[in-house]
Amino acid sequence: MESVINHIPDVSSYDGAIDLFTFCHLFELYGVLCPWQYNIDDSVAAALSRRHVIKNRKLAREIKEWFFCHYDLKNYAGCLTTPRYARMLLDHKFLAQQCQ
Repeated sequence: MESVINHIPDVSSYDGAIDLFTFCHLFELYGVLCPWQYNIDDSVAAALSRRHVIKNRKLAREIKEWFFCHYDLKNYAGCLTTPRYARMLLDHKFLAQQCQ
């Protein structure tokens, strides 16, 4: 069990939170980066693959939502922020930065 725990990021630290968001952003960006997204393919395998990607993206969004509900984050001035502002600051801006 200890070897499995070593692979889970410690989201209570800055680096661990960044690792978590980077991992979740892979699922957000997968549809953009994957070539089948642009091909019209009606095969069963392609449809199943699309469903898996949608399910994983939903799970990634749920993980990020869990993070914002369970951790209090401070802004640059050291004041606590609302979950909505923290999501915009950490998640949305970080995703935009990763896309560049």
